[in-house]
Amino acid sequence: MSNRSILINVSEKLEEEFGLHIKEHRLGDIERLLKIAASKLNYPSYEDLTEVILSASQLDIEHKNALSSIFTIGETYFFREKPFIALVIGKIIPELLQSSPGRKIHIWSAGCSSGEEAYSIAMLIAKNFPSIKPEKCEILATDVNLSAIEKAEKGVYSEWSFREHLDEYTSRYFTKSGNSYKISEDIKQYIRFKTHNLATDPFPASSDSDRKWDLIVCRNVLMYLSPSVIKRCARSFHDSLKDNGWFITSQVELNEEYFSIFCREYFEDGIFYRKCNKNETQKTEKVQETPAKSKPEHKKRSKSIKVQTSEEHIVKEESIIDLKKMAEQLANNGEYKRSAELIEKIVARGGADSDIYYLYGTLLVEQDQLADAKEAFRRSLYINHNNFMAHYMSGNIYMKEGNKSLALNHFKNSLDIIGGISLDEVMSHTGGLSRDRFADILNKLIEEVK
Repeated sequence: MSNRSILINVSEKLEEEFGLHIKEHRLGDIERLLKIAASKLNYPSYEDLTEVILSASQLDIEHKNALSSIFTIGETYFFREKPFIALVIGKIIPELLQSSPGRKIHIWSAGCSSGEEAYSIAMLIAKNFPSIKPEKCEILATDVNLSAIEKAEKGVYSEWSFREHLDEYTSRYFTKSGNSYKISEDIKQYIRFKTHNLATDPFPASSDSDRKWDLIVCRNVLMYLSPSVIKRCARSFHDSLKDNGWFITSQVELNEEYFSIFCREYFEDGIFYRKCNKNETQKTEKVQETPAKSKPEHKKRSKSIKVQTSEEHIVKEESIIDLKKMAEQLANNGEYKRSAELIEKIVARGGADSDIYYLYGTLLVEQDQLADAKEAFRRSLYINHNNFMAHYMSGNIYMKEGNKSLALNHFKNSLDIIGGISLDEVMSHTGGLSRDRFADILNKLIEEVK
C-alpha cells in the first residue's frame, strides 16, 4: 500500500474517532502530526504508530488522548467576537431574567478547548448580573482534548490568551504572577469541565428537569468536522435546547446547509441561531434589543452585513483583530486563497504583525512556494525575533533545501526562545504540544542537521 493510501486511511480513522475532516490536499499535515504523536507516545517511528491506529478496532484512551491533543485545534482566547459578548449581556441573559425570574440558567460550552470561552461567559454574567450567583447558573464546558480540559481546570493562562482582553474583567477576576494569570475561584465556581467527543458521545443533559440548555456555544469547532458529523451535531444541538434557546457558532461558520433547522437572529452586527417555530418566525426577521437592567458596555456598531449563501461565509467590515482571526480560521479550514486575500487586506490597512506574516508563510508552505514563504517568515522575525514558530518553520525550509547551517541557527533560536516557558504549557500554533514535547522535537532536529 502506498504512503498516500495509508495516510488517507488514517484520515478516515480520525474522522471515525473524532469526526475530523482532513482534506486530501492536507495529507502532508497528517504525516507531520503523526510524527509528533509518535514522539509523544514513544514510538520508534510514525509508521509504527500508523500500524497501531489502522489495526485497532477502537483506539485505547492513551492513544485517543494523544491524538486528540495533536490533531484538534486548540487556539482560543478570552472575550472572542464582540457581537457575541454584546448578545450575552444585552439580550440572552436579560431575556432569561425577564421571562423566568429566579430560574437557574443552563449553558453548555461545547468544544471549549482550554476554557477561555467558558470563563469569559462566567465573567460576563458575574460582572453584569451580580444577582446570578454560581448556584443559579450552570455552565458545562467540554472538549475532546483531555490536556486542554486539565489546563482549563487549573485556570492559569499566559498573555497569549488575552489578545482581546477587557481591562475591567482581567483586573477584577485574575491574579497575575510573573507572566501568568490565574482565574479567581469565584469565577471557577460557575463552571464544570469534562471531556466529551461531539462525534461519538451522547450529548450531555443539563441539570434542569427537562434536561435542556438555554444556551449552547460551539464556536470554531464544527468547521473542522466532516459534513455528516456537522449535520448530526446540528440536529442534536437543536434537540438539546429549550424552546427559544440559543445556539452560537462563530461568524465564519454560519451555513444554511447545516443549520437551516434554526431561526436566524441579528444583533450587534452578528448573526446567531435560535430554536424556534419556523412556521411563525421568519428566518430573516430582525429582532429588537431588549432593554437590560445592566446596560452592556459595548456600543452598537452600525457597519453593514452581507449574508452569502450556503457554502459561503459572512463577509463584514471588521476590525484588524477580527480580520486576523478570520484569516487564521480560513487557513485552518484549507481555504488558502480567501485567507491570503484577508491577509492582503490587513497589510493594506497597515495592521500586519509578526503573527500575520507567520500565517502567510504557512499558507505559502502549503502551496509549496518556499521562496516566498521564507520571505514571509523573515518579515515575521524582523517584527518579532522571538516568534519561535517562524524560526521553526524557517529551519524546516532550510533543512529541506540542504542549508544545514541556517536550519541549525533557526532551530537553536526557537529552542532558546521557548526556554523561559513552563514545561507543561501548551504552545501556540503547535497542535497542542507542551513546551517540553516541542523542545524534544527541536533537539532531535538539531541533532539531525549537525
